[in-house]
Amino acid sequence: MRMSMFRKRQFSALFVLVGCFYASFNGFLVFVTYFYQDYLGLDELQAALRFLPAGISGLLVSFAVFPALKHLPSFIVLFLGLLCNILPPFLFALPSIPPSTTYWAWGFPAMCLCMSVEIVWPVFSLLTAKSLPQEDQSLGGGLLQTVNNVGRALGLAVATAVQTAVTGDSDNGKGLEANLKGLRAAQWVNFGLAAAAILVTLTFFRGLGRA
Repeated sequence: MRMSMFRKRQFSALFVLVGCFYASFNGFLVFVTYFYQDYLGLDELQAALRFLPAGISGLLVSFAVFPALKHLPSFIVLFLGLLCNILPPFLFALPSIPPSTTYWAWGFPAMCLCMSVEIVWPVFSLLTAKSLPQEDQSLGGGLLQTVNNVGRALGLAVATAVQTAVTGDSDNGKGLEANLKGLRAAQWVNFGLAAAAILVTLTFFRGLGRA
């Protein structure tokens, strides 16, 4: 691996962007699972059914992303995907939304917005191809996949630490209310990571053009 690869600001910034995005995306899904099963007490099937819109919306939007990259600046597509990523943890972190609110009012939209991963990954791949010479592109793709996994692990570790601390400080760590406060705190961490991804994009990738 040549260290000269990292002299390009956009390629180095892409590592931070990918890490923050997947830390937020993965953490959101993990703590939503806890919310449905541990807090609401749903069984595995009922919880899984609530995730179906995420897969369906992602499948549908995947057919539109590559045509969109031909007609729209890559920055617009990337920014749209990151906006979709920041809203789900925000909805689940808000204390003003009662947990008893119907799934269709906020759970369903949050799951549909999980299509964000299908929007941003093609842009990540395109950025890798544009930032590196052809002989380094496969290595760059492998490095991004590594950052993806590291980001997921670190993001989940931080969010879990925050969840545990907040839960322990609430009602001596006992009861559903303490559990809910911890889950919301974890989602605020995911929201912050998603916001960091947007900040990196606005700083380093604002000038991206069409594919």
